[in-house]
Amino acid sequence: MDTSVWIWIILVIIVLLVIVGGLAAVGRKRRRVLAEQQSQEDREKADRLRAQAKDQDLDAREKHAAALRTAADAEQAAVAAERLRVQAEQQRAAAAEDADRSKATYLEAATVDPDTDPTAHARNDPAVETPGVHSDGPVLAPVDEPVSRREDRADAGAGAEAGDEKRHGRRREDL
Repeated sequence: MDTSVWIWIILVIIVLLVIVGGLAAVGRKRRRVLAEQQSQEDREKADRLRAQAKDQDLDAREKHAAALRTAADAEQAAVAAERLRVQAEQQRAAAAEDADRSKATYLEAATVDPDTDPTAHARNDPAVETPGVHSDGPVLAPVDEPVSRREDRADAGAGAEAGDEKRHGRRREDL
C-alpha cells in the first residue's frame, strides 16, 4: 500500500472524528438548551405553585377569620339571649307581683264590702300565670262602672260591627 492510500485513510478518520466531535458538541449544546428550558419551565411552574399556595393561604386565613367572626357573633347572640331570658323572667315576676297586688286589692275590697264576691270581677289572666299564653277573652268593664253603662258599651260594639259592614261593603260572616 502506498502512502496515498494511507493519507486517504487518515483523512477519512480525521473527517469522521471531526463529524463525531461536531455531533457530540451539538448534542451537548442541545441537551444544555433542553435542560435550561426544563429548568425555566420548572421555575415557572414553581412560581405558579407559589402563587396558588399564596392564594390558598389567603383564602384559608379569610375563612379562619370568618369562622372567628361567626363564633364571636354566636357568643354575642348567646349573651343577648341570656340577657333577654333574664329580662323575661324579671317581667314575669313583675307581672306576677302585679297580679298578686290586684288580687289583694280585690280581697281588700271584699273586706270593705262583704256583700260582693271578691272574684266576680277578678280576671285570671293566663298570660300572667302561664308564660307564652295570651288571653283573647272579652275585655271586662271596670268594677266601678254601673251595669247600665256596661250594656251601652256592648250595644256600641254591635253598632261598630254594623258600621264596618257599611264602610267595607261586606258582613263580618263574609270575612
